[in-house]
Amino acid sequence: MEDFEVLIVDDEECLLYVLKEVARHLKIKCLTATSVNQALSYVRQYSQLKCVIVDNNLSQKNLGITLIKHIKQLRPELYCILMSGSYIEVENEADVVIDKPFHFEILFEIIRENCL
Repeated sequence: MEDFEVLIVDDEECLLYVLKEVARHLKIKCLTATSVNQALSYVRQYSQLKCVIVDNNLSQKNLGITLIKHIKQLRPELYCILMSGSYIEVENEADVVIDKPFHFEILFEIIRENCL
């Protein structure tokens, strides 16, 4: 089993592909998930994960905040980054919220500083 460090969760497959390629270029091992169930399965399965990046608007239902809440219940030590294209008004358990659009360098610098 490979030692994945970062899990990226988004239902937009093109963004997942780009983020995964940038991570690969930076020599960061990452997994991708397109659903809440798949993400939770990976969080349970891969104990070596250090960071989860979650899109807030999963399935057009703002499920990102809910997913992070479940992740923190399972693995409170995981560093969680919430990506959002709109202002987040509710309190959430993300360690950091990053607004879309963003520069990939900023996202991966946050990961390097806090997780690796």
